[in-house]
Amino acid sequence: MSDQTHPRTLMADFDRQMAAADSSDDVTRVLERWLHEDYVRHDAMGRLDRAEWIRTYTELLLAFPDLFTANVITLAEDDWLAHKWSATGQHTATYFGVPPTRRRVNAAGITLTRFSDGRILEEHSSWSKADVMHALAIIPISALG
Repeated sequence: MSDQTHPRTLMADFDRQMAAADSSDDVTRVLERWLHEDYVRHDAMGRLDRAEWIRTYTELLLAFPDLFTANVITLAEDDWLAHKWSATGQHTATYFGVPPTRRRVNAAGITLTRFSDGRILEEHSSWSKADVMHALAIIPISALG
């Protein structure tokens, strides 16, 4: 595996392009470029294909237009990359049916990403949506147990 096809290099390139995207159209173009035609994402929402994930992520960016995501830790093996990430953004538009709260939300999670032919083929992601719902004052802290 060359440095150009190493998962760390590929993820760094992807992250740079996503950070440089100035609009939801730019983000869509970056995702269409990087997500393999056979892309699949597995998370608490179930299994999402390429088009579903692009739509879901675009909706997230509309609700949190200043969203900033950073990879905190990355580990790579073969064509897989594991990354612990953190994200922050202000809720300024409807998200999952919740009107804007103007609250700043922090989230963290872990995603396993598999590359094929220099593109993202598969992801398995886990993060606490309950923490986000609490930050938006939708779920009281007592309900989190």
